[in-house]
Amino acid sequence: MNYRLLFALVAVTLLAPLRYVCAQQHPDKATTFMRDTEATLRVEGTVTTVNTSPAGTVFINFGLPYPRQTFAAIIFHRDASRFPDPKQWEGKRVVVTGKLHMYEKRPAMVLKDADQLTLAPPPRSPN
Repeated sequence: MNYRLLFALVAVTLLAPLRYVCAQQHPDKATTFMRDTEATLRVEGTVTTVNTSPAGTVFINFGLPYPRQTFAAIIFHRDASRFPDPKQWEGKRVVVTGKLHMYEKRPAMVLKDADQLTLAPPPRSPN
């Protein structure tokens, strides 16, 4: 179970509005960032599946595979050209950044620019 991703999702859905939460580095300080209704979130997790709809919308799923995903990053057809080969992210640990929305009763983030999706840095070794 990815507790960082789960915490980030719970924080946003239960403690909203959040201004900024760094899911990787400060999950224990989510309430510190409560300011206004503009919620920008940095979520780190492993991509379980990448699916493309017939309309060309790309769904990058975290947690469980679609349709039971915990969280999804969504790239609409009009923005898909900015994200070449989205299947490359499947099975990799990534960081997505943006505003959260509910999409089909599940938390999701719409990605419009390639810099919103990056490979996660290697985990830090404990001191």
